[in-house]
Amino acid sequence: MKKEHVVIIALVVLLVIVVITWTITNQQKGKQWVNVGSWNEQQTEYNMTTPQFVITGEEWRVEWACNQIISGSHFDITIYDVYSGNVIKEISTTNMQGDTDFTGSGESYLNTKGRFYIKFFIRGNLGNWRISVSEYR
Repeated sequence: MKKEHVVIIALVVLLVIVVITWTITNQQKGKQWVNVGSWNEQQTEYNMTTPQFVITGEEWRVEWACNQIISGSHFDITIYDVYSGNVIKEISTTNMQGDTDFTGSGESYLNTKGRFYIKFFIRGNLGNWRISVSEYR
């Protein structure tokens, strides 16, 4: 292969890298996490279904936190598709550490557009819990 060919190939590869980087940067420009809904309480026995919400972007997340999960307490978060009724994601947390209390939090990312609702069930003693849904757009 001639030296000129190597230079041309290197320039083409560099150009492709620049175009891909520019495209990705412009696609993500201005995107941020936008709150779609949030719920919080200080209840010991709780069973709730959220109102429906619509996700139009490519990525969204469910975040949960609890200031205090007493031993044996737990809560379950289940995300459903409105139209099919199918479970999209299940999140469960339980304190199985004996008499020890602990603080818990987490987040789960999803990549599905559509209309959803969440059912969450709390059993036991949880202090100041919250659940929120955010969409990246």
